[in-house]
Amino acid sequence: IWNSAKYCMMNFPEGWTAKESLDGLQLNIADKWMLNKLKDIIKVTNQHLENYEFGQFAAKIYEFWYEFCSIYIEVSKLSLS
Repeated sequence: IWNSAKYCMMNFPEGWTAKESLDGLQLNIADKWMLNKLKDIIKVTNQHLENYEFGQFAAKIYEFWYEFCSIYIEVSKLSLS
């Protein structure tokens, strides 16, 4: 998590601030894929927490971080270079 956060922070433009909405942003297919995965993981993990399924919750979080770090960040390096 530390390395992925550090990588993201190194690639944000000077003065970057988070936006409340993605409206108007041009997203590539990898961005759209990752946002869809995030939407799905939020839904699934909330269900696991509501049902006290902490093992399944942790597994889904781990799966998401793996996809974010091992796939999305690696793909993003191509568009940044």
